[in-house]
Amino acid sequence: MLTPTLRDLPERQVLCATERGAIDNDMSAAAKRAFGRLMPAVEALGLAPRQTACLAICPDEIKGFDDPDARFIAAVAFDGPAPDLAQVRDIDCQRIPAGRWAVFRHTGPYDTLWQTWRAIYRDWVPSAAVELRDAAPFEDYVNDPGRVPPEQLITDIHVPIR
Repeated sequence: MLTPTLRDLPERQVLCATERGAIDNDMSAAAKRAFGRLMPAVEALGLAPRQTACLAICPDEIKGFDDPDARFIAAVAFDGPAPDLAQVRDIDCQRIPAGRWAVFRHTGPYDTLWQTWRAIYRDWVPSAAVELRDAAPFEDYVNDPGRVPPEQLITDIHVPIR
């Protein structure tokens, strides 16, 4: 049984790299490319000390088993003013809107996140007494995959609700 925590969150400023393409209903190749561009930009811009979260924004529902147009947006939230992006390519600043979010905790490897996403939209959304709002859901990677084994990874899935 999925039971989210409901949170009212402020707007968040994020540095982003966008890639496209779901292969076999999997966005991991796009994620690897996006984070592969984003993390060097975070370092080059000196944002690492101001980083508050590592996220993935999921603006598109994957259409079909292979969807070359589905976007994966790797994002880093940070404190303080927006950086000057003149020294990096194909990186932009976006905002995650303020509002209410249903937050679902997933513990385990990233390659099993799809199971939690499926349960949220197949089971929880139709039975919950909430309405989705027009904002992209996102994943918040709570711990570092370089420091914990895959079965201990924690990802908070944020679904926008009214």
